[in-house]
Amino acid sequence: MANRLYSSLDDERGSGHRHNADRIVAEVNQGGEMVENTLKTVDSSVSYTAVRASRGKYTRAEPIAALYEQHRVHHVAGFAELEDQMTGFVADLDRSKFGSPDRVDALVWALTELLIQKIPFEGLLEYYRTETARMRHERGEQLVEVA
Repeated sequence: MANRLYSSLDDERGSGHRHNADRIVAEVNQGGEMVENTLKTVDSSVSYTAVRASRGKYTRAEPIAALYEQHRVHHVAGFAELEDQMTGFVADLDRSKFGSPDRVDALVWALTELLIQKIPFEGLLEYYRTETARMRHERGEQLVEVA
């Protein structure tokens, strides 16, 4: 397992250098600092950004889907497996039947890092939005969606 992991990372490092990648973006929810430590062991000069999921995959993908709708994102080379996942990526995706949308998730993280402006205190704003909606629901208030 360790040899396979190292080999996989070595392939990724080679791919990153071959494509002149500026940065590796990795989700670290379960791995913590292990991901960065492993990457730095293979290549100490690698530029790295750790990201942590605080929302579901579908919710994280919505701003990226909007970029596609606005024709701000285009695929130039063949990405058949990614595009297959993209066409089947729906909110109620049955992962036990179709597996994890790993390629779509990686694309969302990468494009978010490159193209989406960070909102200061986004987590706090999301918390207040959720709590406000919950309290209104408990009071029986009609929720009005604003476009």
